[in-house]
Amino acid sequence: MKIRAEFALSCENNRIRKNKKFSFLLDKLKKYKQKDEWIGDAIYSIDQNGDLYKQVIEFCSIYKKDIRLIKLGHSVEVTDEDRERAVAFYPSLPVYYCEEDWERVYEYDECDFCYCKRRTDSCFHVQIKGYIKNHQNDYGMAGIDRAGGGILLLPELVKKMILEGIHEKYFQPVYSRGKKLMGYTYITDNILPEGALIDTNYRYLGKCPVCGGVKLKEIEEQYRFQPKKLKKDMLKDVQDVNFTYEFYDEYREIVVSKRVEEIIRKYVKYAEFIPIFLSE
Repeated sequence: MKIRAEFALSCENNRIRKNKKFSFLLDKLKKYKQKDEWIGDAIYSIDQNGDLYKQVIEFCSIYKKDIRLIKLGHSVEVTDEDRERAVAFYPSLPVYYCEEDWERVYEYDECDFCYCKRRTDSCFHVQIKGYIKNHQNDYGMAGIDRAGGGILLLPELVKKMILEGIHEKYFQPVYSRGKKLMGYTYITDNILPEGALIDTNYRYLGKCPVCGGVKLKEIEEQYRFQPKKLKKDMLKDVQDVNFTYEFYDEYREIVVSKRVEEIIRKYVKYAEFIPIFLSE
């Protein structure tokens, strides 16, 4: 599995900006510069296990008072061998997005104490525009532009998934304001057991004394993406669509089976998934 780190370097200290070592490092990063920027700073994408990224981390550690390494995400290149070893997958957000209808905003069941948000029987409502307007008859999907909104699967893709054996109970309709069916989001009543997933990219914040939710937060100093794992004795609990027990930055994550990943990848060429492996 090849993983590329996507990041920016923010430095407001002019003295450090003129530092020869910093200039030399930026010069080496030039060919990895992306088209977009992060608040005026260049965005880079490089192999997280390469020597250059190691140099970036070490330099930022030395000058941590003046330089911020801003993690913007990771892109994961999954091989056939990775897919064979995987026991489940996290769906990655697609390259396309759709906009929620802000006059009919989705309401989570939110804890007043810890702010963990649970999905309800309510439906998302999105605007008829852009990608989902122009591709209604295609096999495709788009991210819903709201924290925790997840992924909208277009109707034709869901029809294929159901025909190939994925139960319709795992799909919640998404409508326009005028009640036109625009697609579906994943939904499930199967919550994996507490501790089933091992994700060392996040740290444990504790259990809420009010709602009992277990809250995790991404580790800012974890600059290298670590593979996600599932405890062996809990593999039996994995269905085609699952929610994590834990709340990642206030939201439960969706985990799908190998069968779901195989079907979607067959019809949606740009679909990306992060593999989950069995723990040792």
